[in-house]
Amino acid sequence: MANAKTHRLALNRLSHAEYICFAQQVTGIIPSAKALHVAESVVVRYKNSLAVLIDKAEQLQTRDCIAIRAEMDELYEDITATVDAFSILQPSQEIADFISRLNKLVDRTRKANR
Repeated sequence: MANAKTHRLALNRLSHAEYICFAQQVTGIIPSAKALHVAESVVVRYKNSLAVLIDKAEQLQTRDCIAIRAEMDELYEDITATVDAFSILQPSQEIADFISRLNKLVDRTRKANR
């Protein structure tokens, strides 16, 4: 198993719709918080914040969307930093698969938003 790291994405450059699409796909590739050594509360907060963001975006509440995205950015960074650390400390197939899927998603998102 190679110790790949997660690719970075300038989340602040995504529109609300692009950000929501990206976040939905991220939640879809998380096998479980435990498998990634991430606190369950972080994953739950990320998913809950996404639901609130979708609601606020539909209501065109831009200020609320910006605040929610800032919180989600921090949670996303917590998830990816933890995964990157454990890919070195305790590599597993689940972590390698998550990193591979996330990197493909990041690369596709970058290409779509050029």
